[in-house]
Amino acid sequence: AAAAIEGVGVVTAIDPAAGTISLDHQAIAAINWPAMNMQFSAEDPAILEGVAVGDRVRFELKSATETTIVTAVSKE
Repeated sequence: AAAAIEGVGVVTAIDPAAGTISLDHQAIAAINWPAMNMQFSAEDPAILEGVAVGDRVRFELKSATETTIVTAVSKE
């Protein structure tokens, strides 16, 4: 299995009902992404509980091919 693709960023929007989170994230070298602000879908919306706009978080992307899905989000 491939190693987890981790990122660090700040929550800029969150929609628990839709299961989405927007992050202003730092560059993610594992997939050659520059720093940017983008929206992700939570694989399980429950992972968004306890996270709020303005929080600095560490997150994991599902895979190198499913980069719009986050599987974990935790406050730093």
